[in-house]
Amino acid sequence: MEEDIFSCIWEEDIFYNNDNQVFQEKLKKYSDYEELFIKRATHNKTREKIKLIINESYKKCKKYLDKNFISIFPKKWEFYWRLWEIFLCDFLITKKFNLIEKTKKQENWTPDFLVEYEWKKIRIEARTPAEHSFIENLWNKTYNLLDISIPRYKRLNKGFCDKANHWEKVYRKNWCSENDIFIIAIDWNQVDSWSTDKGILSILYWIWLTQIDIHGNISYQKLSKIWDNIDVWYFTNSSYSHISWVIYLEWEINFLDNDNMFVENNSFQFIPNITAKNPVPELFIKQLGLYIPINFD
Repeated sequence: MEEDIFSCIWEEDIFYNNDNQVFQEKLKKYSDYEELFIKRATHNKTREKIKLIINESYKKCKKYLDKNFISIFPKKWEFYWRLWEIFLCDFLITKKFNLIEKTKKQENWTPDFLVEYEWKKIRIEARTPAEHSFIENLWNKTYNLLDISIPRYKRLNKGFCDKANHWEKVYRKNWCSENDIFIIAIDWNQVDSWSTDKGILSILYWIWLTQIDIHGNISYQKLSKIWDNIDVWYFTNSSYSHISWVIYLEWEINFLDNDNMFVENNSFQFIPNITAKNPVPELFIKQLGLYIPINFD
């Protein structure tokens, strides 16, 4: 029998309609599961297609994911993060990169994915910023600048910093070398309906995109106001030179416009670190085929 990533929902609980009362009963029964996971497990034409896509992608990526992946995939605080890992892994496979399988012993001590490229090791860490309930409850007021609320910046900032600092605290002390290329891959999905390209550029370079014309020419401005409790300018700071690039997904993962996998119809973007001590090879960037929002030459 083929492995089904949704098999933790009992067959008798896979219902065929959108009856809210029935759904609320399933939420109570599977209270430790993410609500969206339970929705995806229900039957209708659209959901069946989504389940098929996720399952096919999982089978393709399985050997590169954590060994306990299926058991933690549906859990609250895990589902979006793990879905992002599948998505990112499938993207790398689709681009025909040489991914290296991790051992069980390496799982907690190295970034999520290892790509060998031109005799270099490229380590990629997937990150989904925390939901607002984790961070915003710590603050008793919300500030606004340029129509972006500070709590959203805090979440994106924390998502980046947690992984940046984890490199030195954990990864470098175990299986990783100071000569390895380190990329943080961020999915904006948990940062609300907010355009992450503006936020990520503000945090990494303290600049703000203002306009992109029909020819792709970009205008931007430097921001001037510094907020309390938020550090910025990371990619102009040599303390973060161990990070080579940031990859991020600008839009929500799109399941429906592609019968195979949901890679090509989604908007990956790529931001280089101008202070990186281990730059990403130019041919690797071309093979990724990602959009770089600003010319940093």
